[in-house]
Amino acid sequence: MGNLTSLEWLDFSSNKLNGQIPQKLTDLTFLAFLTLSHNQLVGPIPNGKQFSTFENASYEGNLGLCGFPLSKGCSKDKRQQPPSPILEEADELETESSFSWKGVLIGYGCGLIFGVVIGYIALKTGNADDFGKALAAFASVCLLPDVFSPRSSIHGHGFIITGDELQLLLSFKSSINDPSGFLSSWNSSTPLCMWHGITCNNFSRIKVIELTEKNISGTISSSIFHLSEIETINLSTNQLCGQIPNDLASSVSLRYLNLSYNNLTGTIPNCSISLEILDLSRNMLFGKIPPQIGQCSNLKELDLGGNNLAGRIPSSISNISNLLMLSLDRNELIGKIPRALGKLKSLKGIYFGNNYLSGKIPQEFVDLVSLIFLDLANNNFSGQIPSSLGNLTNLQYLSLFNNNLNRQIPSSFGNLTNIKNLYLHNNNLNGQIPSSLGNLTNLQYLYLYRNMLTGLLPKSLFGLKKLIHLDLSENHLFGEIPELIIELQSLEGLQLFSNDFTGKIPNALTSLPYLRRIAIYSNNLIGEISSLICNLSSIEVIDLGDNSLNGTIPPCLGNFSKGLSILDLHMNSFHGTIPETFGKDCGLRYLNFKENKLEGSLPRSMANCRKLELMDFGGNKLNGTFPYWLDTLPELQVLVLQSNKLCGVLQSSKTIHPFPKLRILDLANNEFAGPLPEGIIKNMKAMMNLNEQQSSLQYMQGEYYNYYVNLIVKGFSVVYFHISKTFASIDLSNNNFHGEITSVIGKLSSLRGLNLSYNSLSGHIPTSMGNLTNLEWLDLSSNKLTGQIPNELKDMTFLACLNLSHNRLIGPIPQGKQFSTFENGSYEGNMALCGFPLSKACNDDGRKRSSPSFLKEADDSETKISFGWNVVLMGYGCGLIFGVIIGYVTFRNGEPKWFVTLYGVKYHRKGRRCSRN
Repeated sequence: MGNLTSLEWLDFSSNKLNGQIPQKLTDLTFLAFLTLSHNQLVGPIPNGKQFSTFENASYEGNLGLCGFPLSKGCSKDKRQQPPSPILEEADELETESSFSWKGVLIGYGCGLIFGVVIGYIALKTGNADDFGKALAAFASVCLLPDVFSPRSSIHGHGFIITGDELQLLLSFKSSINDPSGFLSSWNSSTPLCMWHGITCNNFSRIKVIELTEKNISGTISSSIFHLSEIETINLSTNQLCGQIPNDLASSVSLRYLNLSYNNLTGTIPNCSISLEILDLSRNMLFGKIPPQIGQCSNLKELDLGGNNLAGRIPSSISNISNLLMLSLDRNELIGKIPRALGKLKSLKGIYFGNNYLSGKIPQEFVDLVSLIFLDLANNNFSGQIPSSLGNLTNLQYLSLFNNNLNRQIPSSFGNLTNIKNLYLHNNNLNGQIPSSLGNLTNLQYLYLYRNMLTGLLPKSLFGLKKLIHLDLSENHLFGEIPELIIELQSLEGLQLFSNDFTGKIPNALTSLPYLRRIAIYSNNLIGEISSLICNLSSIEVIDLGDNSLNGTIPPCLGNFSKGLSILDLHMNSFHGTIPETFGKDCGLRYLNFKENKLEGSLPRSMANCRKLELMDFGGNKLNGTFPYWLDTLPELQVLVLQSNKLCGVLQSSKTIHPFPKLRILDLANNEFAGPLPEGIIKNMKAMMNLNEQQSSLQYMQGEYYNYYVNLIVKGFSVVYFHISKTFASIDLSNNNFHGEITSVIGKLSSLRGLNLSYNSLSGHIPTSMGNLTNLEWLDLSSNKLTGQIPNELKDMTFLACLNLSHNRLIGPIPQGKQFSTFENGSYEGNMALCGFPLSKACNDDGRKRSSPSFLKEADDSETKISFGWNVVLMGYGCGLIFGVIIGYVTFRNGEPKWFVTLYGVKYHRKGRRCSRN
């Protein structure tokens, strides 16, 4: 039997087995339950492994056994000989005789009492109900305390009594890690029904195991599915792993099983026929949904959502006629929805969202008249929305967003008078918004955004008194926003951005008492912002950017609402100065006034906005010096002041850690002068050693709003609609900075981009720049940099764009790694550079270093002088010989006369000029 290494329980109790317990049984490492009681076993009990977990009850009734856990010790040789058969028989007879007399006495006493009671009831009343109560009293007083004693090992009628239930639960506990100690009460010294998370029925049998959110881990032992009267098991929201035991199918009493929000793997096992609620959601189960699921005929709720299930939805689910809720969302299911599901007329909830289901929405859904929740979002459904869905008048929640549905919204949706949530966004729906939607008087959330809807806003929409959130953005709607919007007194969110609305902002908006979010950007709105907007005491987000609004910014916007966190007025025509009314209660986190016509300087009162994370005033007419007091803002991460008229030297306040969280700094296209701000750069802690793993998937955003910023990246204007918390860049280009590039810039190891172009920077490129190993673009062009390009720059392996053009760099261009990808344009305007990719080769394999400048000038001078004397000597020798011959012939013969005459004139003229000197 020692070969049965998968054995989990072994029961040989109440037999006549003799001899010793084989030591080989210690190899049964999965053995959680052992009963060898009431036999004739002798000798030492094996030690170690699982045998160290068993208690006295496993061995009682074997008088010849010794060793742990029994109090009887073994002899020194631990090989005690068995008693003689004669003594065994005598002991057995004595035991049986003693037990028989005890049974007789117990039976006689109970029988006498029971008989008197029954006789009295029968004689006096003859009432069958009273007879039943008397029978129950008899059982509980006389029979049950003995039959269900924790020490009992009586078996019968196909169930295991409490003593075995203890072992089954201890087996479950042995497979569990319990760091918080919730299972500390699970021991043999504590009554079973008082264990934490255990509920017993009236017969002291385990009925409920409730261990949700206990931080337990490990695997699920199959033993809990062998508890004979278990009805409820809830192990949800823990860290359990491994497979769900196949023994689940053998439980005949289990009605509720919740294993959701764990780390379980494997396939879905066959379920118990008695199950009514099965929740295996939010695990890592894989494979197909087994067709046998249709045999779980008593199921009322089936939740398999949030796993890795694939394949098609089995049509056999339609056999579960009592099903009320079916959730298969967030899996990898494909194919069409089986039409047979239309037979499940009791269904109240269908959750198929976030899969890869396709085809058309079945017309058979029209028969699901009890349906309250229907979620088919984030799939690949196509075609027209069935108008028959308008007959599901009990619907309260309908979600069809993120599909490929087309054509018009059915006017029959006006019949869904109980609906509260209607989500049709991100499809290809066209046509006008049906006026029948005005009948949906219980509607609270209407999302139709990102479709191709056209036309005016139907007036009937403004009769939806319970509407909380209206989102019609990213369509082709036009016309004015009507003053009727004042009727939407419950409205909290209004999003109409990216349409073609015209006219002014309706004053009625300022009378909506619960309005928290306004987003009407990217339209064609005109006119001024009324100061009445400051009546919106609950407002949190105001985004009116990218319109044609004008006038001045209302002064009250600075301090009218403690809750205002987003204020975006970018790309309008506002003029004048920025209000100086930002109070100490300022709650702004995002402030964007870029590309207006604002003048003056930034108000000092902005220092009160201690929560400010992003500030963008680029593209205005701001003047004055750098607002150094901004470095005291503890949460500021993005500062954009590019394309203004700011001037002067960059300096920080006297704070110890200026700009503690700044990651994006854009001061390009201003009139700043002086050296680069070393005091600021060396303290930019947020640009040093960002934790990539921790923050790589995190973005700057508010509760309802994603922050964005427009930057020049690798020479192109790029809008970051999601700003990663690991992104860091500095742009100081197009200013008048001079002096050397400070070496401390090499500490900003998290920089992705650095642009110092079009300044008057001089000196060498610091070798410390090689530490910027995350840099993706570097632009130092159009400065006065000298010296060689440091080889350390090759360590910037992510560098995709490099511009060093129009400087005074010399020597060889570094070779290899990213430098092998850059073209001539990266180096043009540096006449003394050589090496690939330039056509100009370097001497000595491009390794010869330049001499100091004063030696170089001396060498150049010597070379020129030496070359001049050689020419003189060569010309002198040739001229001397030629002159002697010509002179001899000419002056001897006097021919030709013109030459003699000309030479004489020339000679005399030259002589006069020299004599005059």
